[in-house]
Amino acid sequence: MEPLNIRETSADELYPAKLWVRGGFPESYLAAIDEDSYAYRRNFIHTYLEMDVPQFGPRIPAETLGRLWIMLAAIRGNLN
Repeated sequence: MEPLNIRETSADELYPAKLWVRGGFPESYLAAIDEDSYAYRRNFIHTYLEMDVPQFGPRIPAETLGRLWIMLAAIRGNLN
């Protein structure tokens, strides 16, 4: 299933900000509260790093990969 796009969420008057913060997966986007949405996203990332990435070949601990993702996000989100 593909994530929701902006046209599918236009009924909500705050849809651009909500879609940007919560992401497009229905379980995350439609969660009743922000904490539930955050928990879904954390669990998704944890599962991806623990189960999916090792199938590609690297045998790096999920915690180490998580730190790498945080560092890459900080670099990518930087203005310089």
